[in-house]
Amino acid sequence: MNSVNDAAATQDVYGRYAQWLARLANDGAAMAVLRRSLAHEPGDFPPAFPYIEPLVPKDSHASKRQSLYLVAGLFSRSKKTASQSFATAFAKLFNATKGSDSVEKRFIACLSADEGQVAHLLRTAAALLASKELYFDHAQLARDTAILLNPNFDKERVRARWAQDFYASAAARK
Repeated sequence: MNSVNDAAATQDVYGRYAQWLARLANDGAAMAVLRRSLAHEPGDFPPAFPYIEPLVPKDSHASKRQSLYLVAGLFSRSKKTASQSFATAFAKLFNATKGSDSVEKRFIACLSADEGQVAHLLRTAAALLASKELYFDHAQLARDTAILLNPNFDKERVRARWAQDFYASAAARK
């Protein structure tokens, strides 16, 4: 498959994923299962398999599968999504807290996380955002997380985009 077809196939996966999240938002039983899945490593909670496995492309790297599980669990906490990035939502929290050092430190921890830390840090960060009713694009977060969880991918493009989104939004308040 050429790179144009690869990009289209990847977009299709995340496009279907976004549609699936929207449809599933009103299914209380599914949301409960996905919330419980957050207590496990992404993709290691069998009751969540019926909800996620149909969306996982065959021959996907484990990181893509894990990202779909993780972000579905994060979505189950708020059941809402937005067109803004995770980093932009975090910047709005930073601005709402008048530039809180602890909020910025949490964000920087997410930026610098290695594959073993990403899931934990995103769970806590997304819970904080949900508690403040700050929503983000879950499909884009799944796409980004698939890269962050993959030890073979260059994470710097995702990190740079997140940093740009965060600091551009944070600077807009000044």
